Amino acid sequence: MKTSRRIALIVITIISSFQFVFSQTKNQHTLLQEIGEGSVFKTYYGIVKEGNKYSAQGGSECEIKFENNINNKFSVFKLTKVGTTEVLINCGFGFLKPNHYTEPSVIHSKSHKLAYIYIDGLLYGLKSVPNPNNIENIVIENIYVLMKPAKGEHTSGKVAAKAIKTRDHEAVIKQYLSEMKSIQENATANFSPEILAEIDAVENKNAADKKAIKDANDAYWLSDEGQRILAARKAKENSNKSDGDGYVTIKNVGKQTLDVITEAGTSSHISPGSTSKWPCHTNIYYCYMDSHNTYNVKGNLIANGKENCGKTVSVSGTK
Repeated sequence: MKTSRRIALIVITIISSFQFVFSQTKNQHTLLQEIGEGSVFKTYYGIVKEGNKYSAQGGSECEIKFENNINNKFSVFKLTKVGTTEVLINCGFGFLKPNHYTEPSVIHSKSHKLAYIYIDGLLYGLKSVPNPNNIENIVIENIYVLMKPAKGEHTSGKVAAKAIKTRDHEAVIKQYLSEMKSIQENATANFSPEILAEIDAVENKNAADKKAIKDANDAYWLSDEGQRILAARKAKENSNKSDGDGYVTIKNVGKQTLDVITEAGTSSHISPGSTSKWPCHTNIYYCYMDSHNTYNVKGNLIANGKENCGKTVSVSGTK
């Protein structure tokens, strides 16, 4: 009898614990409003995972600003570099959108396939996210660490910075998105007529804005100025085409592999007897390994892209 009561007590405790965790899961709007507009974050980039720990490079500090939709509700945000007008994350037209009207788990940029998720002191910047409602691969591009919340008591400063190294970021993000999915489904199923009307108003406004921008662009390109610009572009394209199909060709006539690199850092390895084409106006150099065994060190100039456009430059491979 005592054993049965203990089992029942354990089951009740487990259920209660689960409900507590679930009840603490909040949407992005609520989480960001809790720390407050004007909160300061520090940018970390170059996120590298080694074993179970992470490392990152520290960058500038930025301040979060909220933007309301046409129903005067907090919808998206932007990050501005502290003390300047430089925008690090832009909320401009069509750039950032929440993935749910009342319970967003992600603030997403469809055009750039970027996603932003704030969880306990860290604002994650994810890349390669075509669908914010189904994030299959978590690739962290930047992490913005909450240094100075505008209000409330939250993990911040050195504690949050330490979390970059110790937190299992992928697991935390996946758990959050999983819990939020159930919350979103429940919210959608219970939308009131007022909420549905607000959503329609937002969608209609977005459609109207897109049409207005398209009409303005179309009108510009049909104007005298737009036609002059298009004509100049076409003339430039024709000039490039007439100049040896617009490419510089490098031929390796030597007996060893030729390593080349451009000013932009694009490298290529050309086998003996093989060729490689590069767009005109691209300067091409010999390529060497740096101290990390990476091909990104330029040597002597092989071909001036402008002068050698349309030509084949033969190189022996001797550096």
